[in-house]
Amino acid sequence: MVKNPRTPARADALRSLNQPRPIQVEAEPTARDIALPRVVVERGHRHRIARIEEFWTIDDEWWLSRPIHRHYYRVRLEAGYVQTIYHDLAHKCWYTQR
Repeated sequence: MVKNPRTPARADALRSLNQPRPIQVEAEPTARDIALPRVVVERGHRHRIARIEEFWTIDDEWWLSRPIHRHYYRVRLEAGYVQTIYHDLAHKCWYTQR
């Protein structure tokens, strides 16, 4: 058990967990305007995608000035790692999120 330090919690000391990180993705367009990712470039390293294991779309907060419109991919890299990446269609950027 962790001992209570008896110091008040500070909102400015909190940080979000699992924040998305921008990445570069080399992708091919498809007939339905869904990008088909082939390579993930992260921190200067190229990782070829062996296969896309899962794909889903999120359209949310459409009523706000900045709606969320994303295509998510769970990909298996050639090195064997599984990574979740998404294409932010509103801003035309790619991100990874663990």
